[in-house]
Amino acid sequence: MMCYEKLSSDRKLGASIGPIAVMTFPLGFVFSRPVLIVADPELIKDMNIRDFHNFVDHNDVKSGDPLNDRSLFNLMGDEWKDKYLELKVKNGDELDVKRAMGNLTMDVIASCAFGTQIDVHNDNKTNEFVANAQQITSIISKRRSQRNSGKHRDYLQLIINAQNRSADNSEDQDIDDLNEHIFGKTDALKYQKTANVVITDDDMLATSFLFFVAGYETTATLLSFLTYELAINEKCQQKLYEEIKAFNGNYSYESIARMPYLEACIAETLRLYNPVSAVSRVAIDDYKLGNTGITIPKGMIINFDIESIHKSSDYHPNPFCWDPERFMPQNRDQLVSGTYMPFGTGPRNCVGMRFALMEAKTAVAHLITKYRFKRTANTTVPLKYKKFEFLLTPGGIHIGIEKR
Repeated sequence: MMCYEKLSSDRKLGASIGPIAVMTFPLGFVFSRPVLIVADPELIKDMNIRDFHNFVDHNDVKSGDPLNDRSLFNLMGDEWKDKYLELKVKNGDELDVKRAMGNLTMDVIASCAFGTQIDVHNDNKTNEFVANAQQITSIISKRRSQRNSGKHRDYLQLIINAQNRSADNSEDQDIDDLNEHIFGKTDALKYQKTANVVITDDDMLATSFLFFVAGYETTATLLSFLTYELAINEKCQQKLYEEIKAFNGNYSYESIARMPYLEACIAETLRLYNPVSAVSRVAIDDYKLGNTGITIPKGMIINFDIESIHKSSDYHPNPFCWDPERFMPQNRDQLVSGTYMPFGTGPRNCVGMRFALMEAKTAVAHLITKYRFKRTANTTVPLKYKKFEFLLTPGGIHIGIEKR
C-alpha cells in the first residue's frame, strides 16, 4: 500500500478539525452568508437521519437557470472500451487515465441514462452527443415521439413514465445490495411525498442533465484514482486480479457482489480520494446542536466536513495510506459508524450510489482481467491537484498498461 504525508489540503473548507476541536465549529462563507462546518460523526448522523426533516434541502441558493435549480440535488422540500486500450498496448503508449475513464463513463451514462449508443474512444470526429450534451431536450422529444415503437429500459424512460403516470414496475426485482453495510442505503423515496407531485419538462430536463454530469465525472474520477493506486501497488493489483479471475468471466450482479476485495478497493479509493469534500444542508427551523449549547438559526447553511472525517487518524489509522484491507469483512468491525460517507448519509444521500458502484465494479473487473497497469517514469507520486475545483481534480494521471 502507498502512504502519503499530505493530500488535497487545498480543498479544506475551514481550519483543520477533529472530533474534539470540532466544538469550535469554524465558519465558512457563501459570499457574505455564514456557513457552519460540522465534522462530528454523531452530530452528522443525527442531523441527516433522526432530524432529517429539519435539513432536507442541500441549499436554497437560486441561479435562475432551470438546469441547475430544478436538478435533483437542488430541489427543495418534498420535490427533491477495448479497441482503445488494445491500441495503447500495441503502441506501447502510456495511458491518460482520466481521459480513458471519462470516455468509458460517457459511453455508459449515454446508454443507461438516455438510451443513446456512442463510442467516444473510437470516434475520430466530434461526437454529436458529447458536443451537445446540454441539449438533452431533443433526446426527450425524440423518445416521446417513439413512445409506442418499443419499450426502452433506461433512466430517461423512467422519468417519462413518471411524468405520464404510466410506470410499469412489474419487472422490478427486489435484490439485496450486499454493499449497503459499507455505503449505506438509498431509501430516499421512502421519505418522499409523491401523491401530488407534478413532473414538469424543466424537472425532466434538469434531472437528465444531472444524471449526465454526475454519472460521467464522478465515476470517471473514481476509476482514475483506483487504476492509479493499482498501478503503484502491484501486490494489491495481483490480489484483485486473482479474486476476479476466479469467476471465469462471469461478471453478473450476483458475481460482482461476491468480490470482497474489489469492493474494498473501491471503498478505500472513495475514502482517500472522496470526490466532494463536503455536503451542505439548510436548517428549516431553529435547531439545538446536540449538547453543545449552540442553536443553529433557521435558514443557516451547514457543511458536513467529509474530508476531515475521512482523513482523521481517530477513525482511520494511517489515514493517508491507501489500504483496502481496512474494508475487508474481517476488519469491518473496526470501522466507526458514521465516519465513512462518500455518497453522503441519510435519506437524501446520492441517488446514483448503486448505479455508480455497479458501473465501477464491472469496469474494473473487465479491465483487470485483460490488462496490467504499471508505474512509469511519468507517473506522479504523490499526485498533485488543481486548486479551486469543486471536485477533487488531479493535474494528470499517467500510468503504463500492458496486456496480460
